Amino acid sequence: MKKAVSVFLTLLMLFAVVVGCNSAPQGETGRRPSEDTRRPQREDDERPPREDNERPPPPVDTPAPVAGGDYKRGVLSEAGYESDYLNIRFRPPAGFIMATEAEMFELMDLGAEIMDVDRELLDFAQLSTVYEMMATTPFGSPNVILIAEKLMLSSITEEQYYDALVSQLSSMPAIGMEYTFGDRPESVTIAGESYLKMAARLEAYGQVMHQDYIFRKLDDRMICFIVTYTEDTVREMETLMSGFSRN
Repeated sequence: MKKAVSVFLTLLMLFAVVVGCNSAPQGETGRRPSEDTRRPQREDDERPPREDNERPPPPVDTPAPVAGGDYKRGVLSEAGYESDYLNIRFRPPAGFIMATEAEMFELMDLGAEIMDVDRELLDFAQLSTVYEMMATTPFGSPNVILIAEKLMLSSITEEQYYDALVSQLSSMPAIGMEYTFGDRPESVTIAGESYLKMAARLEAYGQVMHQDYIFRKLDDRMICFIVTYTEDTVREMETLMSGFSRN
């Protein structure tokens, strides 16, 4: 059974945004009194002048929106994959194959009709999760998926992302998938860039697999490699990851 794993940072919303509504101050009703009930205005009815120390409240700072950077989805071709934004390229080693553009669109839950639209007209920067590329063997293991996930809060750190990821994956036993995790994430380098790697062991449907979640923050996105392999395909996984280089 083929299962695509995607990481949704919505679960990292650990804060509840509470909007407080204060009651409006009681004042004039705005209704014009009738002539027969209006009393003459007296001098002592006039409001006193504003004191010098009575100043209007300072303006409230509005949080700046998350910067979008210059995100642009990478390009798939017969030769492999390239991304100027990520400064990375991939050339599949011998024995590995890549998912097609149509298959990537399917993973992103974009309808088949989108294939009739000029690719340049698609605004991938507005999508919460963009699948950049996927490569595997004809047997399915090992495989790698590269995802660019749009963050919901600009202050999210890689460490917070890690904590949210562990929390999300820890709930998988309810659907027959049980994860165990190693120590805190370690620093690794892919194509000259520094990433955090979280190693996990997955037991699902009678099989045992390993998954490495390798991620770094870039502008308003978390760039994440999800690498899946078994004890018997560790060497092939290393060969697969050697296909990435600086663009």
